[in-house]
Amino acid sequence: MKNINKFLFILILIEIIISSYIAYSDFSGTIGKCITGTQCNDVQNSVYGQIFGIKVSLLGLIAFIILLIVFMLDQSRKIPRYVLPILMLIGTLVALCFIALQLFVLKQICTNCFIIDFIMIIISITYAFSLKSIDKNKRPWSTD
Repeated sequence: MKNINKFLFILILIEIIISSYIAYSDFSGTIGKCITGTQCNDVQNSVYGQIFGIKVSLLGLIAFIILLIVFMLDQSRKIPRYVLPILMLIGTLVALCFIALQLFVLKQICTNCFIIDFIMIIISITYAFSLKSIDKNKRPWSTD
């Protein structure tokens, strides 16, 4: 279980690092580099690149920082056990929506964004499988 928690922690840190790079590129006015391809700026500057006038890159960075904080609080049992699974479910649904937007609406792929979304899905799947090793009396929705 500790190895899984370390793996999840590292994946969340990777999310923060990549999101920081994208947010920095957005706000510094520099053109960010795609890991592969050249469509990152087109996707990030599309109509879907902002929500309520706030860049998705900044919202993503904030979301992953919150995820890291909640993950650490969950590990120290300072929050109810249902908070992290709910947050991961929301993150996965958002990631799936952004992947669908890129593939079916924009018909362009931002590889940086795709990697972030893919890692979020991996985080959620890994966490879900780790729940199987928790004692049946200590499910994540219990308040202990």
